[in-house]
Amino acid sequence: MKWFTELLGMRPLESPSVVTFGTFDGVHIGHQAVIGRVVEEAHRCGLPSVVLSFDPHPLKFIAPDKAPLLLTPSVKKLELFEGLGVDVAVLAKLEPQLAEMSPRQFVEGVLIGKLRAQKIVVGPDCSFGKGRLGNVEVLKGLGERFGFNVHVVPKKRIDGLPVSSTRVRRAIEEGEMKLAERMLGRHYSLLGRVIKGEGIGGRIGYPTANLDTNDQLLPPKGVYAAWVRLEEGRFKGLLYIGERPTFEGEEIRAEVHILDFSGDIYGRWLEVELVEMIRGEKRFSSPEDLAKRLSQDERIARRMLTAESDGKKNYPLSPQSLST
Repeated sequence: MKWFTELLGMRPLESPSVVTFGTFDGVHIGHQAVIGRVVEEAHRCGLPSVVLSFDPHPLKFIAPDKAPLLLTPSVKKLELFEGLGVDVAVLAKLEPQLAEMSPRQFVEGVLIGKLRAQKIVVGPDCSFGKGRLGNVEVLKGLGERFGFNVHVVPKKRIDGLPVSSTRVRRAIEEGEMKLAERMLGRHYSLLGRVIKGEGIGGRIGYPTANLDTNDQLLPPKGVYAAWVRLEEGRFKGLLYIGERPTFEGEEIRAEVHILDFSGDIYGRWLEVELVEMIRGEKRFSSPEDLAKRLSQDERIARRMLTAESDGKKNYPLSPQSLST
């Protein structure tokens, strides 16, 4: 898969293409259905499949105080696009010139002028252009004018309700990891570099890798059974999210104890796939009591992860996917 971060300054693609566009935060099953249709149409027509997305989230530019925490950082988004069979991905920054475009200017200047869209695939809630004035009907009208076809993919539903990034975000905020998993089509995960901690876990027999989660959405504080992806493979783990009240901590952290693994991983990337919450955050009377509880948590996590294992224990974190 080819990918670009420059949109307005990029050369037009060499051939006509099948395109979709949107924020695609989470790349949930609804997004996957749209992108899958793009790839299907592209294969049928012998054209490249193109996904235009935005990084950072457009609200960071339009209304920074309303911008949500991310479900998928750009590196993960690219990995998911590639896994879906996309030929070309563009992760564009919503710069002022782009944000000021009318729906027609966006279609004519970007979708046709840069991406050479011959077919455009969107969901029913598609919106684009300044003030979000563009919608499916506007897009179809512009398609008639400029000679491209528009395909609208219906929303995916779970438990009778449409799947959306907002609904996924709410499930994670409420600790409903299984519901989030159903909507995402995979475990919700945190991706980042391992940063230096204070070594407290190591002193009680549970060394942890502290994860720089940047702007990613964290679930409620507590201990989770998790899969940990490293270049060496996929390992069982115990993820802790919280303020470490036993040690008078104040800052919320995400740190993971990787089971059956040893090695120096400071500065390296890892991905933690959250499977299920084991318990909420708790203050213990002593480090020894905490260590005893962590031993119980470990046994529970091992049972949970063995029971739900999907046969991908050795699915590694590709260093190529982190080259961004």
